[in-house]
Amino acid sequence: MYSHNLNWRMEIIDFDSTEVDPPINFYLSYLEEEIQSKLRDSEARITPGKSEGRVLLEIQEDSLANFIDLLRERQEVTKCYPEKEGMQKEIGGLKAQLAESSSALEHLKTQLLKICPMLRQAQKDVMQLTSTNKDQNVSLEHMKEEKEALQNKLHAERHFLAVSKNNVEVDLESYLQIEREENKSLQVALEKAECVSQMQCRRLELEKTTLQEQAEKSSAALLLCQEEKASLLTEFQQRKTSHATQLSEILRKAEQKLELDCMKSKDDRLTLFQATKSLQKTLQEKEQDWQKAESAMRSQVEDAECQIPKKREGWFPKFF
Repeated sequence: MYSHNLNWRMEIIDFDSTEVDPPINFYLSYLEEEIQSKLRDSEARITPGKSEGRVLLEIQEDSLANFIDLLRERQEVTKCYPEKEGMQKEIGGLKAQLAESSSALEHLKTQLLKICPMLRQAQKDVMQLTSTNKDQNVSLEHMKEEKEALQNKLHAERHFLAVSKNNVEVDLESYLQIEREENKSLQVALEKAECVSQMQCRRLELEKTTLQEQAEKSSAALLLCQEEKASLLTEFQQRKTSHATQLSEILRKAEQKLELDCMKSKDDRLTLFQATKSLQKTLQEKEQDWQKAESAMRSQVEDAECQIPKKREGWFPKFF
């Protein structure tokens, strides 16, 4: 099959084609899609013409191309087949196809004429967009000036921040140096305090050891005092028992003697009676002496018991 492109120039309507902006391109693209759909030609193209108010329609007419191909084929066939009637019928069919293609082209012209108002509106939109773009360009220039001013201000702020940062770093270094010196002094003081604390700990350990030894000694002394107390109490009890026994024995002997004397003589009764009185008095005096001695010994024991806690408190003043 042989195919070729036919260039068709169609006058749509007068419009300013010198400025083809995106809105016009949009409508031309829309029209191009319509043409491709109607003619079933995916290669159809519409572009602005060089002449004012014209567009260039470039299409690939399959029907016309087929028609031309068939004519050439039939010309070749007529050389071999002299039957003219069949060829005339085929030519008639091709003419009918050509008429259909012409009708389609007329319909396309009608569609293009309908698109003209849209193109005019597109031109107005383009002019409005151009004016808007000019305003936007002015605003953009103003924004650029503001941006430059802000950049200058930012540069000045950065310079100020850099200077401030440098000053802060210098002040910080000075402060850190002071802190280092103070920390060094504190470290020395801390070491001295630790040394003193260690010495105090050792002294306290020695005092604790001494107090423990004193406590052991006081415990031994307390035990010794308790033993002495028990011994004194035992001795006191033994002496008390011994003296009581002795007094009882003396009284018994005196009574026996009194009885014997009574039996011997009435005259001796008075003497015996006096002797008995004397013995009783002596016994009472002895008992009083022993009571006083017992009371004194008890007082000594109680004083010793009271002195023991006081001595213990004196031995452990710091420990407790």
